[in-house]
Amino acid sequence: MLRMDLDGGMTMGNLLKRSGRVVELYVSPQGDDAWSGTLAGPNGRRTDGPYATFAAAQQAVRRLRHAKGFRQVVRIVLRGGVHFLKAPIRLRPEDSGIPCRGNMTRAADDPVCPLIVAAYPGETPVLSGGRRITGWREETVNGKAAWTASIPSVKRGAWNFRQLWVNGERRYRTRLPRQGRYRIDGVPWRLTLRDTPYDAGNDRFRFAPGDLRATWRNLNDVEIVFPNFWIDQRLHIRRLDARRRLVVLDRRTHTRLIDESWADGVELRSCLGFYQVENVFEALEEPGDWYLDRVEGKLHYLPMLGEDIRTAEVVVPCLEHILRVEGDSLDKAPAQEIRFEGITFAHTEWTLPDDHAAAGIQAACDVTGAVAIRNARTIDFEGCTFVHVGGYALECAEATRDIGLVRCEVRDTGAGGVKIWHGCHRTTISDCRIHDGGRVHASGVGILIGRASGNRILHNEVCDFGYSGISVGWDWSAGEGGAYGNVIEHNHIHHIGRGELSDLGGIYTLGVAPGTRIRHNRIHDVRCRTDKAWGIYLDACSSLVLIENNVVFRTNDGVLNMNQNRGHEIRNNIFALGDDYQLRRATLVAFPSCVFERNIVYSAGGPFWTGDWKEARADLRGNLYFAADGKRAVFSGRSFRHWRKLGPDGRFGWAPSPLWSLRQWQKRGLDAGSLVADPKFRDPERGDFRLAGDSPALQIGFVPFDLADVGPRSASVDHE
Repeated sequence: MLRMDLDGGMTMGNLLKRSGRVVELYVSPQGDDAWSGTLAGPNGRRTDGPYATFAAAQQAVRRLRHAKGFRQVVRIVLRGGVHFLKAPIRLRPEDSGIPCRGNMTRAADDPVCPLIVAAYPGETPVLSGGRRITGWREETVNGKAAWTASIPSVKRGAWNFRQLWVNGERRYRTRLPRQGRYRIDGVPWRLTLRDTPYDAGNDRFRFAPGDLRATWRNLNDVEIVFPNFWIDQRLHIRRLDARRRLVVLDRRTHTRLIDESWADGVELRSCLGFYQVENVFEALEEPGDWYLDRVEGKLHYLPMLGEDIRTAEVVVPCLEHILRVEGDSLDKAPAQEIRFEGITFAHTEWTLPDDHAAAGIQAACDVTGAVAIRNARTIDFEGCTFVHVGGYALECAEATRDIGLVRCEVRDTGAGGVKIWHGCHRTTISDCRIHDGGRVHASGVGILIGRASGNRILHNEVCDFGYSGISVGWDWSAGEGGAYGNVIEHNHIHHIGRGELSDLGGIYTLGVAPGTRIRHNRIHDVRCRTDKAWGIYLDACSSLVLIENNVVFRTNDGVLNMNQNRGHEIRNNIFALGDDYQLRRATLVAFPSCVFERNIVYSAGGPFWTGDWKEARADLRGNLYFAADGKRAVFSGRSFRHWRKLGPDGRFGWAPSPLWSLRQWQKRGLDAGSLVADPKFRDPERGDFRLAGDSPALQIGFVPFDLADVGPRSASVDHE
């Protein structure tokens, strides 16, 4: 029981007498778990004050909740500073707030009494899954001035890590080559046209002279990273034969070690994959590099200019999770009615399981979150920060309902931002900045939604990821996909791809998704490594989606791609400045693929439509097309460039598809009432697509819309 303190501490009994008031307990890095936790700071005699650990406050809250008749809001207030955790915080059903009678509405006569975990006003508490590295000494390593710290637990094999932050900035392990990537020189197998490049990996390859060395220190700790197709794969060296230039990996890759340029008839050598090498001791030579010698139990770091060995804060991760909110079942024993305000979650690790080569078949889907929620409902995060984590920042899994992420920032993640996985419904992500991700697992997605419905993604900024920005759905068939009624509106999605992976989109969808809306988004600068990058990518069997009032521009391939799609309504959008073409319909299905009307399509080169148009099967009407390069406005019956035999010698190459004028296009029953004319944008090259008052777009019924409010709104906005 809490004891009475002469300087203002509170006993448990006195807390219970505060009927109708908020009960507050305090936690501080300068606290003491022997104190009552009812004071924000130590009293004059230092006989009472805040707790030192969250666990102590959690136990006190449980005792309060079990007291007869207790029905009050409880706040655990965290003081500023870094709260280093020895184990993840686990909030269970017994930690829940007291819910209202109904699950959907809250009656005025039955107010909810949540558990609130909040920052002390004006302070920034950090819940850290990391550990400070101290005891640095200056040494010379590889001829460079370095800091070295001994870590006995690493030498014992009890601890390993692959991430490090100095003064709040991520530093990277050594990498070769410094710029670009090595190319595989050969493989001891033969790829035929009957083989698939996917789902049939390899465990060895030949390297070019000088790329890999058998003399590297701790050779089995060297990691080889293969970015190909839409995943990045990480494997260690098992054996290296310098004479044969053959490296044997510790497991099989998920895909064949080839590049996206593979196609029927391609000479194999020209499409062998690329790779980079990490964690090489001999490559420790540039400021900011670091290397963990697990055999010696030593961490070596080459300091950046201005970093001081006496004052630098070096943190490495220890935990996979900082917080786990877990119920036993959503219906009978959920964790619920818990709210986090102004808390920073930082410093976690996630490591590939031994039987994995990649972090998932797509979108780093196997990676967990630094904050993981399961079998829970009405869990909210407002004004929180998720930073310096090894996987996703936040993960909803198994079964969750009504999770909220509002006015939060997610940055510097090892994989993606937020993962809403199968069976998790009605999550709201609103007014958040989600950026700078995929720093370890490049295939992580800014916001990943699996077979989950009723989620709302509103007014966010999503940028700087190595794969897609927002991904919705997880079904590659025309059957029931389980991702219905998802709303993606008023988001600013930009600088996606970073040239790291391929086959990606600013917004990427899968499966049958009635009720899903993609509206009022600004999407631009989507760049892949080799090919296949679109602003909106409606992949395998995506169906029944409303796409309206979006501006999509500057992408590697086209701005919109539909693959085996049907039943979309695509209207009143601006699609502009795709590098190769603007719009594409890939594999044809036996149903109408879309209604496409009142859109503006603006090209600086290449045709407007490409893909499979052997049959129309689409209702295109009343659109405006314009070729800004001054060339004839053209449409294409197949992909803009297609691979075919060029001559009797059997040589293959890229050949142009037949190109049609709008009149020829309309003779095929497409684009009735459409025009070719300059829409009179204000400054499209700078991303200003506002229309002049006399724009011919008005003739086709295009309704101008304002995207000035895309992205996060100010904190004063009253959110829905």
